[in-house]
Amino acid sequence: YAHEKAGLFPELPRVTAKELFSEELSDDAEEAVDRIHKLEDDLSELYGEVSKLSGFKASMELWKGLEEPLDFSSTKHTFVVFGTMPAFQPYEAMAAEMRALTDQIDIEKAGQDKEQCGFFVVCHRNWAGKVEEILRKYGCSRASFDGAKGTAAQNIAETEAEIERHKKAI
Repeated sequence: YAHEKAGLFPELPRVTAKELFSEELSDDAEEAVDRIHKLEDDLSELYGEVSKLSGFKASMELWKGLEEPLDFSSTKHTFVVFGTMPAFQPYEAMAAEMRALTDQIDIEKAGQDKEQCGFFVVCHRNWAGKVEEILRKYGCSRASFDGAKGTAAQNIAETEAEIERHKKAI
């Protein structure tokens, strides 16, 4: 049993000034710094994409109860509106007012949060003017889905999967 004393830290190899300031070592350091900057940029881009996707997912939540695809649009004979109204406005009264116009109107509540209520209206084009009057009366505005296809539930599921892929890459 030997009581050999050793320092707390292992001895580091000695490097001469010539070795320390060599062009090769400098080039290696610059390459490492460039790789670090690239990785930081990639990481920032991934975080930005996750943030963007999370915002999109949140915007879809109001519509997840709706079975109609978000790219459903008006035709020559039909008028279609995806709309929102302030949550304090009486959705049922607006829907009843529309239904009282004709049996050629279908209105469906998509969902509601603290601030707004989302709905879907489809009717014969002849009733479009009256429907728009009612929508204005209740402070409604059209919803825009920026080219989203399929239902809100499908968009939410796809977005969640994409968020998870990005998080794994992070």
